[in-house]
Amino acid sequence: MGSGSRFALQKWRATHLADDPLDSPERRAPARAPRAETVRITNREKVYWPALGLTKGDLIDDDRAVSPLLLPHLRDRPVHLRRFPDGIEGKSFFHKHAPAHTPDGVRTVRLARSDAEQSIEHYVCDDLRSLLYLVNLGSIDLHPWGSTVLSPETPDRLIFNLDPVAAGFAATVRVARELGKRLRGIGLQPVLKTSGSRGLHLVISLQPSYSYEQIGMFAEAVARLVVRDLKEIATIERSPARRGNRVYIDTLQNRRGQTVVPPYVVRPVRAASVSVPLDWDELDVSLPPSSFPFTEVLERFQLRGDLAAPLCEQAEDIAPAIEAIVRSLGGGDGTP
Repeated sequence: MGSGSRFALQKWRATHLADDPLDSPERRAPARAPRAETVRITNREKVYWPALGLTKGDLIDDDRAVSPLLLPHLRDRPVHLRRFPDGIEGKSFFHKHAPAHTPDGVRTVRLARSDAEQSIEHYVCDDLRSLLYLVNLGSIDLHPWGSTVLSPETPDRLIFNLDPVAAGFAATVRVARELGKRLRGIGLQPVLKTSGSRGLHLVISLQPSYSYEQIGMFAEAVARLVVRDLKEIATIERSPARRGNRVYIDTLQNRRGQTVVPPYVVRPVRAASVSVPLDWDELDVSLPPSSFPFTEVLERFQLRGDLAAPLCEQAEDIAPAIEAIVRSLGGGDGTP
């Protein structure tokens, strides 16, 4: 890490870990009763981002600082881990099954697998202690379901993942704008965020009234309308070989057991960037998804506020939007 970057990190630590501006009654996210147990953090000095000199301890400190912003998007949801025991340049693996030796203070829930009848225990990240426990296992980013344990078969998140593939970020911005316009035109209010890697996400908070299959069909119908208007730069083609230089509008994350990273989680990429919510007026080709390293997220919060808050504050009735899409497609009975 260069001296300028290291100074910025030290300044960030001193400002946000010594006197956290989020840790106040006005800013603090709703939380369950605090737990008395502590988490033993191991190998704090292990380097996770070699090019930046950032360590596991830096990640732990960041997640502790942003937890009031991050936890509302994890609470009550089954969560999958992607573990990097030797940092982003080492081997990684997905971890979905919470073992029997999981500490009592970390919640788990038994649910059937998405591909079979067999059920397994899933982690549920409800509080800071659970968050630090899971990150200490080597999980840089966390992957929650689109439904909660209270209603696991009916999603309360609708997700569009825009993957540039070889199209470039300028085309991705254009597709995002058109998709956002289309969604607002049928009465929905998507939250825009970077993926923290190379793409963009549009996320809508839903009343959990429809099945995963129905929500997935609706998302695909919306994507088809966008592709119809932007066929030269957008596609829903699942085969990478057939996409060409077009932005892939991925709606397959709207399936049971599929996951997308939530706002404010750090990604295992070279820039140590975060999945950050954006104002629509920020969407510009000069703002690639890796623009926000985790050392800048709290300063951004102070300037912009929590742009992802609507996902946890309001749940939209999607029925009128479904009827509008059916009319656009020339359908009849108002079901997706």
